[in-house]
Amino acid sequence: NFFIKYNGVQGIVADGDHKELQLLTSEEQMTILFRSPAEYEEFLSLIEDNLKDKIFTRDDIEVVKSVYIS
Repeated sequence: NFFIKYNGVQGIVADGDHKELQLLTSEEQMTILFRSPAEYEEFLSLIEDNLKDKIFTRDDIEVVKSVYIS
């Protein structure tokens, strides 16, 4: 269990492909990994009303490799 005040959250990065949320506060960064997509979606929907303007998603961004080692 953990407790973070909504106004203490500086930003959240959501990654639905990996069922992962990264929460950033002024004191720490937490990574939350979910076992099932349903749990991820449910948690995200619970915090979305209060933090919608602070949630950024990786789901619509294609990550390309920038370093190639041969």
